[in-house]
Amino acid sequence: MTIAIIAARGGSKRLPRKNIKLFCGIPLLAWSIIQAKSSKYIDEVYVTTDDNEIADVAVEYGAKVIMRPDWVDADFAAANRPFIHAMKMLKAIHGDIFNEVLTILPTTPLNKPGDFDIGIEEYRKLGCDTMGPLRPIRETVVLEKTHPRRCRMALFDKGYKYLGEASGWVVTNPNWYIAFNSEISDLDSVLNEKENWPALERYFFPVEYWQYADVDTLEEFEFAEVVMEHFILKGRKYNEVYKYIENNILPFGGD
Repeated sequence: MTIAIIAARGGSKRLPRKNIKLFCGIPLLAWSIIQAKSSKYIDEVYVTTDDNEIADVAVEYGAKVIMRPDWVDADFAAANRPFIHAMKMLKAIHGDIFNEVLTILPTTPLNKPGDFDIGIEEYRKLGCDTMGPLRPIRETVVLEKTHPRRCRMALFDKGYKYLGEASGWVVTNPNWYIAFNSEISDLDSVLNEKENWPALERYFFPVEYWQYADVDTLEEFEFAEVVMEHFILKGRKYNEVYKYIENNILPFGGD
């Protein structure tokens, strides 16, 4: 059984209420739900949240909801905490038949139709612990700031050796995810320190260079809308791009 879990909190600080802010005409959260529900492999779609308004949007667009605790340190916690909480609840319901999970961050909406299915197929073919999208980068130049107005070269490579982040989702085994993440901190302050990074090679499949936007600010949000419209929607409605029919009724108010 394959379940998609989308983590959407209500307390966004840099761009308040971003998960329900309209993105290309519908709430940002709705894109991840629609993309997951258009997959031919995903059996159920859940949103884990601490916010009633987000929960209402999730239900409106066809997802089930797991209300998570209002953790006092939620501002400092990494994404693995709500995912683990949701997985444990779903394992209690479904048991061992729940053996495949997509963990999705709704703040990275630039997923093409079929991306989730490609990731799931590659995950199954390779039998790996985790599989997700990354962007090949032809020329990698990283400059380290040494002063407010000075910098020096930290990395230079022109051989496609390095990769960039893409959309914030992976497919994995829930038992593996729970066990692995239980061994590391769920606080961003700890995970940000390089010496605490897990020594783990990550399996990936390549996506387009433009497929990255983490919409933490208004500028990033608006830029991602431009990219979504230009490369994915191309003047079409979302339900024309991400095909999903349930009980022979086209959902989401589609024509």
